Parts: sequence; C-alpha cells; structure tokens
Amino acid sequence: MGCQWTASDGEGDVMVVAVPSNYAEVPSLAEGFREVPDLGEKGFVVPELGGWAAGAIRGKKFVKVSVAGAKASADNAIALFKETAKRRPAG
Repeated sequence: MGCQWTASDGEGDVMVVAVPSNYAEVPSLAEGFREVPDLGEKGFVVPELGGWAAGAIRGKKFVKVSVAGAKASADNAIALFKETAKRRPAG
C-alpha cells in the first residue's frame, strides 16, 4: 500500500508506503544514514533522492515515508513517520 501527495505549495511531495515486514529495506550503508530507534524496529532516517526518508518495522509491516522539496528535512521525515504511525492500525 502506498500514497503520494504534492505539497500544498507545489514545491515537493510526500509519500507513505506500508509493505510486509519481510520487504523491509534499511539503507544502513547510505551516506547520512542515522538510526532512530524510537520509530520502531530498525528505525532510521536517511537522505534520499534530494529529500529525506524515515522508516521502521511496526508490527507485521515495514512503514516508510519520504519527503522531497525545498522544505524537506530529516526532522520533517521523522515527524511525518510519527504521525503516520499514530494513524495506522496496529499489526
């Protein structure tokens, strides 16, 4: 499952993806990779394609969010991940 939206100012986008946990991709060798354990199992944030991505295993799913555009930052990716985790059903 995945969704993508254009930023309200038209200067970027956000994406949310949830797949079975066995499809988890943790880019630990990427430059700028940082572990973020409070996001969940194998939680991380990393620069990605001119923006930032944050992800973690949450229950039986691997959830990953991406933010792109001039306002994209590691903090924005982490905040989007946390908001997404609040809204997703457990499991």
